[in-house]
Amino acid sequence: MSKIIGLILVTVIGVLCGLSGAAQLNLSGLVWSGDGFGHAPYWEPMESGVGVGLAVILLLVWLASLVAIAVVSRTGAATVGGMKAKSLGIALISLSSGLTLAALILALFVLPAQYTWMYY
Repeated sequence: MSKIIGLILVTVIGVLCGLSGAAQLNLSGLVWSGDGFGHAPYWEPMESGVGVGLAVILLLVWLASLVAIAVVSRTGAATVGGMKAKSLGIALISLSSGLTLAALILALFVLPAQYTWMYY
């Protein structure tokens, strides 16, 4: 039971870090243009680099949480409770990945296009 609670807790922390990292990328002014990453009109040279660095750290914490979920859910899978933890681990990894990747797509592709449209 404590293993399942631990998995859920690590997932919540990981998702919060992933969503915060995606939001930080958007707030920093980093956008995806046709030929790579670019700067939005609200990019601040002195501040935005720090924001991107913070976003990278938060996304690395999110990736570490995915690895932790995978490792913890795989250990002891021979028991009945272990099989539940393994199935829960797969579901939690899918949920965390889906939410964070959707937030990254929103932050790097969708919202910058909306900001550009507002300038017309």
